[in-house]
Amino acid sequence: WTWDFGDGATSTLQSPSHTFSTVGSYLVTLTASNSAGSTTSTGTVTVTAPATSATFVSIADTYVKNTQPANNYGALLELRLRGGNDPVIRDFLRFDVTGTSGSVTGVKLRLRVTDGSPAGGTVHLVPTNSWGELTTTWANAPAYESNALVAVGRVTAGTDVEIALPTSAVPGNGTYSFALVTTSTDSAIYASRETATPPALVVTYG
Repeated sequence: WTWDFGDGATSTLQSPSHTFSTVGSYLVTLTASNSAGSTTSTGTVTVTAPATSATFVSIADTYVKNTQPANNYGALLELRLRGGNDPVIRDFLRFDVTGTSGSVTGVKLRLRVTDGSPAGGTVHLVPTNSWGELTTTWANAPAYESNALVAVGRVTAGTDVEIALPTSAVPGNGTYSFALVTTSTDSAIYASRETATPPALVVTYG
């Protein structure tokens, strides 16, 4: 057996192991020989950099309630979510993503559930970051995009729910705002950033 790994390294073992030190594509050749002759086979090995993930906790979060349109709830320990009949309650979250490089390959929104619901809500992009955690109310809440990024199913109290978002929602470094909306009258409650388990974005890149 004669192996050529395409990076200058070789081996005469039948089943060798080899570590490539540089990212790239390598043409690997094996020639197997005996007294009857030899046969050569080739294949391509592609080496990619390992993905890196970073976690970014929310830098602002609050909820708004239609039955108390002038009230702000940004300092509370919870993010309530409710739809259907009054009250209608929506959540807003903002994240600052920094230090990533290359392409974003995965984005997850992590929320700690403190009160479960059969419907965890839908996640929407908010095109502006100018809203304030301690000043946003139902009356002045920012508009969010009507098309949901993702719908969240049942959420269970005392657990973390990780919601996979499209990478187009967080394409790289920047500031991003999201809204949580529901039509369910069965409230879901999440921990806010004022707790030890704040909302977080987990971004994988490389």
